[in-house]
Amino acid sequence: GGVGLGAAAGKPKKIRVAHVLLKFAGCAEVDPQARRPPNANRSQAQAERELLQLLETLQKEEAKVRGARFAAVCKEKSDCKSAANSSMADLGWVTPGQWGKEFDAAAFELQPGELSDVIITPRGAHLLYRLA
Repeated sequence: GGVGLGAAAGKPKKIRVAHVLLKFAGCAEVDPQARRPPNANRSQAQAERELLQLLETLQKEEAKVRGARFAAVCKEKSDCKSAANSSMADLGWVTPGQWGKEFDAAAFELQPGELSDVIITPRGAHLLYRLA
């Protein structure tokens, strides 16, 4: 069939997604979307552990409050400017290729209301939440 055609069957053209970004020592210094510089005392492993704990906590929440909980966590912890964007602290509508292949691979697999696994991109460690 049509595997690997970019616009794969069933994949949305755009999604609305929020994320918590934890930058760690060694992340790209130049990140115009960063809210603050990487934490020089945080290793990649520590960032991943912190997000995994967060993921476990959020998965225990009822679906109807998960979005609000996720937004609250973004505002508190995320190193991305999107944390201050809106009530949902989201990246807005995202299209494939906008945030890189690691991001796309996780984000476009999610159903609305689902959380991703922890992913690593050149920007840092992310936990994604699909809003729409």
